[in-house]
Amino acid sequence: MKFLFPPAEEKEKKPDAEKAPAGKKPKAEKRLPLKEAASGEKKKKKKAKKGSETYKIYIFKVLKQVHPDIEISSKVMSIMNSFINDLFEELAEDSSRLARYNKKPTITSREIQTSVHLILPVLDPFHYPRSLMAPKADKKPTEKKPVTE
Repeated sequence: MKFLFPPAEEKEKKPDAEKAPAGKKPKAEKRLPLKEAASGEKKKKKKAKKGSETYKIYIFKVLKQVHPDIEISSKVMSIMNSFINDLFEELAEDSSRLARYNKKPTITSREIQTSVHLILPVLDPFHYPRSLMAPKADKKPTEKKPVTE
């Protein structure tokens, strides 16, 4: 009488490497520590510096776009970085407060935009007439041609 599945006693045990699926490698074995480390000699690893994130490179790029010939001192750069960090925190607080007032769990672009309008009202170009804003670069002044008759 033939069985569809062999009984548990007759199953062959396969090595671990054969049990793994075809596309995957078998798991790596534990490595023993080196003899040098075991004897007490430990090499000092260089610690990677954890630099705090700053806006310095962005401030520098914007400065070079606006005024390519002007340089900035490190003291002024740190002041500008502090200013942007403070502004970011204030915008975040304001937008979270607006979301809380409207009973919404998330801060959307609408809350951020409203908080920008509240914190920086002077920089809003919507309230300025076109005559006070800088002229567009693509418009050239037209020259009057002399009339020849």
